[in-house]
Amino acid sequence: MIQETAQTSRSPGHTHIRDDLRQRVSLVCFFRLIFLVLLVLPLTLSGTGEAANLLKIVREGHYIAFLVAGFGLTLFFLLSWRRFSDILFFFRLQLFADFALCVYLVLITGGVTSYFFFLFLGVIFLYGRLLGFKTAKRISWATGILFLAMALLQHLQPIKLLYPPLEAREALYYLVMQFISLLLIGSLLRMGYANEHRLLYELDQKQRQLQRSEQLKGKVFDWMNSGLLVVDPQGSVSVINQSALQMAGMNDYPATLGTSLHDLFPSLADLWQEWDKSSHYRTETRMEDRILGATLAPLPEEMGSLLLFSDITQIKALQEQVKQMEKMAGLGELAAGLAHELKNPLAGIKASLQLLRQDKIPSDQQARLQHVVQKDIERMDNLVKEFLAFARPAEAVPEVTEIRDALRSCLDNLGHLHPEVHFEIDPSLDGVRWFWDPEQLQQILMNLLLNAAQACDGSADPAVRISLDKDPNGQYLAIRDNGAGLDREKEKNIFDPFVTTKKNGSGLGLSIALRLASQNGSRLALHNCSAYGAEARLYAPSGGKQQEKEI
Repeated sequence: MIQETAQTSRSPGHTHIRDDLRQRVSLVCFFRLIFLVLLVLPLTLSGTGEAANLLKIVREGHYIAFLVAGFGLTLFFLLSWRRFSDILFFFRLQLFADFALCVYLVLITGGVTSYFFFLFLGVIFLYGRLLGFKTAKRISWATGILFLAMALLQHLQPIKLLYPPLEAREALYYLVMQFISLLLIGSLLRMGYANEHRLLYELDQKQRQLQRSEQLKGKVFDWMNSGLLVVDPQGSVSVINQSALQMAGMNDYPATLGTSLHDLFPSLADLWQEWDKSSHYRTETRMEDRILGATLAPLPEEMGSLLLFSDITQIKALQEQVKQMEKMAGLGELAAGLAHELKNPLAGIKASLQLLRQDKIPSDQQARLQHVVQKDIERMDNLVKEFLAFARPAEAVPEVTEIRDALRSCLDNLGHLHPEVHFEIDPSLDGVRWFWDPEQLQQILMNLLLNAAQACDGSADPAVRISLDKDPNGQYLAIRDNGAGLDREKEKNIFDPFVTTKKNGSGLGLSIALRLASQNGSRLALHNCSAYGAEARLYAPSGGKQQEKEI
């Protein structure tokens, strides 16, 4: 409103407010000029028909005097508004002048029957919007009283001032119509002010929420332990939080804005330049003696890039300690398992040697004891070989390998060992090729197929089915048997070294298979099926190494 604007305009920094007042003055003068230009048109019609009766007093110069006064006041207000120290007085002066002009025009054009009554409605609406609803009510009351007086004068004609004379019914008709117009314009203004106040209130609430959100966002950015940067497309810093300032060794926030990222964080700048700016990128980098974990993300509308980073030096050190501890713990378990597996054959060798030292042992029993010693030595030798294969597997040399050929090679040997088991290769494996070390793939498949065949012992119709399937983790080779399934207690740690369900097994076969699968970029899983039997899943190599034969 003008009241608030006028009070604020007295302060030293009021240039923008003075511009707003100038626009308001121009608006009022613009509407006045529009009305005056439109009122010039009746002069051209003053000599004919109804217009001649309406403007018969134009010959006396009243209408021209009204137009001259209107244009003169408009020019005066446009040139002199800056000289008024009280802007409210200036607008009230304009209101008084416009109201007087409207009264003069109505008086010379028919009183309550004048076609120019709408100008009062325009004055009420315009100054009501500028000076408030109370001012609009006062203008409405003044207009109503004025028209009541005009109606009485035109009906009674005490001095024959107003033209034309009206009968009581005509005067009442025009008066009622004018009052209805005043009520409608007042209602319109009230509705407009109610909606405006509601919208202003909602806008104020939204602005307060936005301010609180901005304040909270700024505090959260500064409370973060991680450094945060926003870098524009040219590589200059446009936003930086307190943690990033401390990492850069700076305290002056304004001085860092616009600084090149390379000057603050050279290692992050190298990552930013190598990054394609199209998707999120998570990595690690070194900054002097610290390790930084960094996330780079593109911002919308070409606003630049968001860099979020933190010092993970201690975390990496703890991870290394945990890895070393896991290695030591694993080494201890392996040593304990190996010692346990070697203890039984060593005990058998010791007992056999003690018996051989006796002179009264028959020759046939000595031969049996020597056979036992030789068998236990071979068992220990195989155990040590398997342990070395697990601990230090040969480096993988992958190449394009036909899966069906590798299966056939394994099944040729297993067919002699387990002729009772029916091995079925699904047609889905035809033409499937994986990028894999052929020898290591055969070693894994032999172990899985042998376990599946041995698991079928005791089944009425032992069978092993090999097929190609897919799940959310990728494509895999499924080896399914119809045996009794895995022991529930050992299912979770079936891949641990020296864990076995076989009577004479070493417990290293599946552990070796798991290591070999990992070396070839694959995974190995083993679980019970829903109905019966167990299923081993050997997944295709990751990283685009899988290839399929074109048919």
